[in-house]
Amino acid sequence: YQPIVDLQSEKPVMFETLLRLADEKNRMVLPPDFMPAAKQFDLLKDIDDSVLMASIRKHAQLQSHGKMLTLSINLTDTAFRNENFMHQFM
Repeated sequence: YQPIVDLQSEKPVMFETLLRLADEKNRMVLPPDFMPAAKQFDLLKDIDDSVLMASIRKHAQLQSHGKMLTLSINLTDTAFRNENFMHQFM
């Protein structure tokens, strides 16, 4: 989770969920390098579900510590084409 910091207060005001993978040598792999394969193997829905659930858990954890922050989550277009996507999390 990448903090988005207010320039005046220098305090985090929100977090952005960023998806990264580690390769076999523990090097960071960015989405443009792995998302085409994920799409090819029909894994986008599973990735979106996992990212959203992990983000919701992180947001709840932050709130339980009294931090009222906004969380920005980037999802694939597959999630937005699925009419039932958000209903499964409510």
